[in-house]
Amino acid sequence: MDEYARLEKTERAPKRVVDHSATWAKLAPISTVNGTARERIDAFCATKNITVDALEALGARVATRKSGAVELAFAGDNGNGAITAVKYRPVNGSSHDSYAESPSTWIRPIVIGNRWSLDWLIVEGETDAARLWDLVGNDVAILVLPNGANVFKNNWAALIPRGATVALCHDGDEHGDKGATKAASIIGGRTIRVRPPAEGTDWCDWHGGQREFRELLAAASAHARAEFQWTALADVVAKPIVYVAKPFLLASAFHLLAGIKNAGKGTWLACIAARVSRGEYGGKRHVLWIALGEDSYSIDVKPRIVAAGGDQANVTVLERTRFVLPDHADELIRKAAELDDVGMIVVDPVGGAVPGKNTNFDTDIRPALQSLNQVADTTEAMVFGVRHLSNKPERRRDGLLAALLGSSDWANVPRCVLALLHDDVDKATRHLFVATGNRAPDDTPGLMFRIEGHLLDGHEHEVTRMVELGASAKDPDELLATRRPRQSSKSDAARTLILRSLQAAEGQSLESDVLDAEIAKRTGLEAKTVRNIRSEMRKEGLVRAVPQKDEEGEVQRWFVTLTGAGIAAAISPDHHIPTTHNLSGSGLNTPDPESRVSGPGDSRDLGDEAEQLDFVTQVEAV
Repeated sequence: MDEYARLEKTERAPKRVVDHSATWAKLAPISTVNGTARERIDAFCATKNITVDALEALGARVATRKSGAVELAFAGDNGNGAITAVKYRPVNGSSHDSYAESPSTWIRPIVIGNRWSLDWLIVEGETDAARLWDLVGNDVAILVLPNGANVFKNNWAALIPRGATVALCHDGDEHGDKGATKAASIIGGRTIRVRPPAEGTDWCDWHGGQREFRELLAAASAHARAEFQWTALADVVAKPIVYVAKPFLLASAFHLLAGIKNAGKGTWLACIAARVSRGEYGGKRHVLWIALGEDSYSIDVKPRIVAAGGDQANVTVLERTRFVLPDHADELIRKAAELDDVGMIVVDPVGGAVPGKNTNFDTDIRPALQSLNQVADTTEAMVFGVRHLSNKPERRRDGLLAALLGSSDWANVPRCVLALLHDDVDKATRHLFVATGNRAPDDTPGLMFRIEGHLLDGHEHEVTRMVELGASAKDPDELLATRRPRQSSKSDAARTLILRSLQAAEGQSLESDVLDAEIAKRTGLEAKTVRNIRSEMRKEGLVRAVPQKDEEGEVQRWFVTLTGAGIAAAISPDHHIPTTHNLSGSGLNTPDPESRVSGPGDSRDLGDEAEQLDFVTQVEAV
């Protein structure tokens, strides 16, 4: 991990906010320092091509250690005067030798100069800020990044006045360029990139004067203006709306596909990809697929497309690599132009293409989503991004758009938002709806699909695929609000086995250690976990612990005994025993493992009653 990554990781780690005002008050202002310490500070300024006045403008103070070491100190506050971060820079070392009071939280960065100016500079570190202050003085505002190029917070952008031009004066290296790009995406508005003239240097390495720096600013501003291209509307070629499958699929459009986990989003996309690859949707038969989440090309994507009858030769996937939006949107456009017949592009999930961003903030997510609109418009392909819906009942009750996780731009920026929802009765049925789109009426009916298993040659387990059933007349908000039954778990199985085993035992009582060991063996749980489950059942009043004591009253063994409530629960038809197959969690033989619930009439779930009775007999023998 390089220094920039370490600083970014440190800053992102959760930490307490501590008031370091008392520590800061003990440090000496530069103007009060003299003697050897002042000589060292003057020498430091000379090597960095900065002035002591610039350090004072930054509010720097001095720490003189017992060892004789002299360190510059810089402080960050919370906006109300409390010092929440103190950073030290040894004058006889490099910036990499800097360290901070623990914990230090940069709620607000250092800003010097005229905060109300409409000209702002952003620099990496305090010495670069001092260097530029010497060149521009208090005419502009200078925002200091305290923890490297890659750390820029959303609330820091709020310090910049609306309408300001922001010069991103990060270092002239790869990290500086990436940091400037990140800051620009957060700030929005008018930003220009101003690099130190020499590659791989910072502003303290540059010996230009005020006039030369203003020339650099002017050149960067002119370059930024050149990037804007204005065209007369008369010269714009009008494009008709082209439906691939009305009203759900549009050419030249970015679609966001949303659904809760295990809704079958990947299976539905594979179904559409298979149709594209076979030419069912026209001559553009190629598919680009970028898997950035849990799906594997070999285990998930390829088998699903093959099961749906797709032509593998017409599907191209991006191997595991760093794919970031909007940075790499041009690569999608380039690859689509190279193949020449791309009709579908998948990014699954879109959130995987915005690493380090907060998907709850519009400023973080909007550039990525806008870039997919541009990809769709340029390639004239259907572009799909995948997003989860919330599992929280309170959000799902408020409708589809409220259930979308994160920023409102998840719903506002895509040309079309599709929702794939579980049926409220049949666990294998799904409903597809247009949740929002500017080209479809609000009351557009949905489409029903059924998930079924398909066994491929050479595969031991079935692969899921979707079969279209026809129009859906159900209400999407009602489907979303329906609470589906929870999947049977190993803990559920253990609870049921405990009840049934005790019910069948003589006296409805068994030794605890023997019971725990057998339940653990049959469910795959640890014996300790089984004991915890029994403890919960005891608190619920289903079982009780009974000690067996010797003549002197010392406990020899513990037995577990059913209570009256436990007896009623044991004979209830709601209790069933999932088999090892159902506890495996593979989900390959059923279309919806999340909603699978076994009924009392399912012989697989009831288990072998004779085997259970044999187990009880063995326990009694012990």
